[in-house]
Amino acid sequence: MLGKRAEIGLKRKIDADQWDCIKGRGKDRSEEIRNLIPIRSRSEPNFYSATANLSKRTK
Repeated sequence: MLGKRAEIGLKRKIDADQWDCIKGRGKDRSEEIRNLIPIRSRSEPNFYSATANLSKRTK
């Protein structure tokens, strides 16, 4: 069965020149980037958990 893609956002924005696409995180240590780090750290495990739950349901 083919899966479906979902995009999830945190309703936070930074300038494109401050984003490292390869690493998937902010480049520099500006205050703006430092404020995003804890938000992302808290949210990321929830995304992985949701993905795992969806995988189990489709099997």
